[in-house]
Amino acid sequence: MNNRDYEAYKLIQAQVARDRKSWLTRRRLLQASAAVTVGAITSAYTPKEVFADVGGKVTLYFAEGKRWGDTQRAVQPLFNKVYPNVEVVFAGQPISDFFQTVIARMSVKAPDFDVTYIDWGRFPAIHAVGAMISIEDYLAQDTGWRDDYLIDVPKSVTDLYRIPSGNGDLHGLTDDGNVMTTFYRKDLLEKKGIAYPTTWDDAIDASKELHDPANGQYGHIGNFQRGAWAGTVFWGVHATCGGWWFDKMAPGGWNPTFATDAGYEAMRVIQKLMEYAHPVSFNATEDEVNKAFAQGHAVYAPLAWGTAVLNDPGFTDFHEVVHFDLPPKGKSTGSVRTAQMGGLGQFVNTWGENKDAAFAWMKFFNSGDYTDPAIGDAKVAAGAQPAHASILKRYQGHNFLAGLYRAFPHTVPYLMQIPEANAIQALMGEECADFVNGDKDIDAALKAMDDRTRRLMEDGGYYS
Repeated sequence: MNNRDYEAYKLIQAQVARDRKSWLTRRRLLQASAAVTVGAITSAYTPKEVFADVGGKVTLYFAEGKRWGDTQRAVQPLFNKVYPNVEVVFAGQPISDFFQTVIARMSVKAPDFDVTYIDWGRFPAIHAVGAMISIEDYLAQDTGWRDDYLIDVPKSVTDLYRIPSGNGDLHGLTDDGNVMTTFYRKDLLEKKGIAYPTTWDDAIDASKELHDPANGQYGHIGNFQRGAWAGTVFWGVHATCGGWWFDKMAPGGWNPTFATDAGYEAMRVIQKLMEYAHPVSFNATEDEVNKAFAQGHAVYAPLAWGTAVLNDPGFTDFHEVVHFDLPPKGKSTGSVRTAQMGGLGQFVNTWGENKDAAFAWMKFFNSGDYTDPAIGDAKVAAGAQPAHASILKRYQGHNFLAGLYRAFPHTVPYLMQIPEANAIQALMGEECADFVNGDKDIDAALKAMDDRTRRLMEDGGYYS
C-alpha cells in the first residue's frame, strides 16, 4: 500500500472507529476472510489467453471503499496474469473531496491518471470539459466481447454511459449497479402478518404498524439530509407517482414539472412517512441508514440507497433477514413501481498517456462470465454490486444481489444526464425538506422547485 492509499485508509478507519467501535473487530475479521477468498480465486485462476504484447502503466484514480478500491484490488492479480506487462497503480483518496477533485483535475487537463472510477451522474459534467474519450473504436476490436457486454448488462445501465444518453457513443464501462429501493426486515413483516407494501398507502400503514419507538424500533427511515440526499428521496417518490423532471427533454421543452399532481402526491407521502421516522432520518445519508438497520432500530425503508453491507455478517446480526424489493407506487396517472438507478463506471482520461493499457484494464475489470466467472467472483468477494446478469444470476442466495437482479429492468436514472442535474437534485431536496420540516407550505415548495430549476435551465441556454 503506497503512502497515499495508507493515508486514505487511516482516515476511513478513524471514522469507522468513531461511529461504531463495536463493529471494528468483526469488520477486520471479515476483511481477512474476504482476502483469503480473493486469494484462493487468484491462486486457482488460469487465464484462457495472455496478452504480453500490451504494456505500459495504468494509474487508477478512485474514492476509497469496498465498491471503489477493494474490488479493483481484488481483480488486479487476475488482470496481471492476462496482461503481465501492464503495471497497475492505485491512486485512491477519501470520498469527501473526490468528486470536486476529479472535476478540477479534468478541467486543467491533468494527465497523471488513466482511468477514473466514478458515479455515472458525474459523466455529463466531465464530458462537458472534454475529459473522456469515446470507446467505440476500442470496442469494435472485439465485437464478441462488446455484444456480450451489451446483452449481459441491462440497457437501463449501459445507456447511462452513452453521450448523448440512449443513442450516443459509449464513453464508459461498468460492472457496478445500485438502486434506490426498499429495504425491509422480512422477519418482522411476517411476524406481524403485514403483506409487502406495493402502494404508498400500504407503506404508510406498514410504517405505523411497525413503529415502536418506546422499544427502540422505528417504522420508517430514509436518507433525508437536506439537499441532494433529500432530493433523491423526493425524486424517488415523484417517479413512482408518475412524475418526471421536465415536460420533454428536447428543444421546445425543458419545462420543469414538479408542481403537478405527481409532485403533490410525492410531498404528501413523504410528509406522512416522516411521522414514523427514525430521528436520524432528518440528517441521514446512506451510512446512517445502514447503521440504524445494522443495530436493529430501523426495520423499514421504503426508499433508501442500496448496499450489500446489510447482508454482511461482519456488519450486522440481522444480515439474513434484511431483504430488498421494488418501492411502492402512487395513485397519480402513470404511477409505477420503479427504483432509481445509480452506479459507478470507468472512463479513459483524454489526457492520459496510456490509453491502450487503460482500455485493457477497463475491459477486463468490467467483464462478465463471457470472459471468465473468476472475475465476477473476485469482485463479489470484495464487496461488489455487479451489473452483469451473468454474475447476479449466480448469487441469488445473496438478498441484496437478488434485489438488484429484480430491480434493474424497472428503473429510472437518479439524475437526468445534463450538467445541471446535481444542482437540480440539491434544490429539490432543499424545497422538499423545507416543506416536511414546516418551513414552507406545499404550494410554495413545489413552485420554488419549478422556478429555481427554470432559472438554472435558462442560464444553461436551454430556452434559446
